[in-house]
Amino acid sequence: GNRVLLDGMSVENMQGIGNSSYQINAALGEEMVLQTSGISADTNADGVVLNVVPRDGGNRFSIIATGLFTNEHLEGTNITDELRARGLPSATTTTRVFDEALSVGGPIRRDRLWFFSGVGYYKDAERPASFGNVPKTADEPRARRRDQKYLVKMTAAPAPRIRLEGYINYNPSGSNNANLGPYVRPEAAYSGDGTQRMGNVRMTWTLNDRTLVEARYGSFWTDTTAGPTPPNSRSGPPPHLDVLTGVFSGNFNLFVEADFRMTTASATLTRHTDRF
Repeated sequence: GNRVLLDGMSVENMQGIGNSSYQINAALGEEMVLQTSGISADTNADGVVLNVVPRDGGNRFSIIATGLFTNEHLEGTNITDELRARGLPSATTTTRVFDEALSVGGPIRRDRLWFFSGVGYYKDAERPASFGNVPKTADEPRARRRDQKYLVKMTAAPAPRIRLEGYINYNPSGSNNANLGPYVRPEAAYSGDGTQRMGNVRMTWTLNDRTLVEARYGSFWTDTTAGPTPPNSRSGPPPHLDVLTGVFSGNFNLFVEADFRMTTASATLTRHTDRF
């Protein structure tokens, strides 16, 4: 299967190789490295290996800011008369989208110690296509998502041939009314929250022109909860689906509380030689 890495640290979940739980913020990344062949023996993958490399601080201070906004007035629609005749009156409408990122980097001690920090914020709200036959009201619920990302990275060069790196990443996110529809009563709406944390330290030591030593230690963990949208709770009426009208009422019939943690450590010795 495929592998997904953040600066060499696996960010996959237990659902199988290639299934990533971590939502990578491209604004905080310097580059994405793809490997499709010649994969080293320390990587248990027989497919594509994707490694996202975070930005580093340098000998000069730099600030990067990006932003994105849109709403229903800035989008079009591809719903044709033929689709309306077949029972699809409208598509999902984007109420609003915010997507901003800010990063700062620079030296703490020139040629020896550098820092990089970044923050990303994403939020959206939409009116699902299932509301196409329902008149729009000011107080109707919306399906909402939010995602925040924080990253702090330190890089040091205590000696000309030794490089030390370490970062901490924090990512709280959530969604509200994920199952929203015209036949879902407010007390049956479903929401979820999740927090992802990651820490990674790495040392690279160039012994000579042919030999490289690399050591790494990191942890990745997620905490997820999901259930009825607040202020609703599991103590209310049980879920009920009216087969005649299709209305789903009562509390949402699923509650999830999951905790996933993974720790990795590795050491690699690379030696280049002209002999086969």
